Amino acid sequence: MEQFIIEKEAIPSFPDTYFQVEETPYTFPQTLRLLADTIERYEKLADLVATHEKAIEKIDRLSHSEGTFNLTMAAKTLQMPPKKLIEWLYERDWIYRPAPKAPWLAQSDKMPKYLVHKTKTIRTNDEPPKVYHQVLVTIAGLIQIAAELKGAPPLH
Repeated sequence: MEQFIIEKEAIPSFPDTYFQVEETPYTFPQTLRLLADTIERYEKLADLVATHEKAIEKIDRLSHSEGTFNLTMAAKTLQMPPKKLIEWLYERDWIYRPAPKAPWLAQSDKMPKYLVHKTKTIRTNDEPPKVYHQVLVTIAGLIQIAAELKGAPPLH
């Protein structure tokens, strides 16, 4: 008979007592009931692992794709108000303002993996050219923000 060793750290969704036997079976029917319960628990665990594997695969595929989002679109993707996302980014030193009315800029340690800058120069006939800066969130940045919002440690 195969013996399975399951570490508690590998199963964070289950309580500590999930795989403990409440009573030692003394009769054949009790042993069969225990076996049926164990199989049921194993199937639930297998379903949980399969679900997590699919989610990890999607996140991995997404993290290798290219694209950027402005702060408003990133907030919508994360299903939170843009102002809350900007506050969250500022509080965690992802973005800063060099002056009170200046546009947001990305911290250099977050570039180019999580954040990038978009710079646009607009020229008019009468005035000198004006430069506009915009912070964009990469897909890897979205994944990192989502993970940190859920309380997970940084992915690095």
